[in-house]
Amino acid sequence: MASPLIVTDNSVEGINRALIDLSGRIPGASTSTPSTVIAVTGTAAVLTANNPTLQAGEIGLETDTNYFKIGDGSTAWSSLSYQSVKNAPLPQTASGVGQEVNQILPGNGNALVAPAGGTWRLYYAGFVTATGAWNYPLACSIAAGGTTVGSAVAGNSWTAVAWRIA
Repeated sequence: MASPLIVTDNSVEGINRALIDLSGRIPGASTSTPSTVIAVTGTAAVLTANNPTLQAGEIGLETDTNYFKIGDGSTAWSSLSYQSVKNAPLPQTASGVGQEVNQILPGNGNALVAPAGGTWRLYYAGFVTATGAWNYPLACSIAAGGTTVGSAVAGNSWTAVAWRIA
């Protein structure tokens, strides 16, 4: 007969810990015995607001960004570092490799210019400002910081996302 699931902490963290304890396969798991991994999940905003302390080796996944952290048993979420899978760039808010600029909107009739400094991978498209109709298809480019990627065209606007790669 299966043991009942008893949850005393209704947070995502509490529910996940109860499920792990119920499974009986995570605590003390060995590499030779298959284990079920249950991660603490939530949007970046929810995890930051709740600021959980993950158990040692426990994974926390931001469901809206797909970034994750691994707990050490004593450090709160906001103080843990993001982790990377096989050389994937880590998120950054400051300048440097991995920095992401979510939206570049230079405005009607202005050129699209890569952010200053470093080398950037940009994904961009152009549209007619008055109608919103796309007139330049989605493109990808690698450019040095400050380089014009899309020409200034009267009545045209650009939208872009950039990721600093060097």
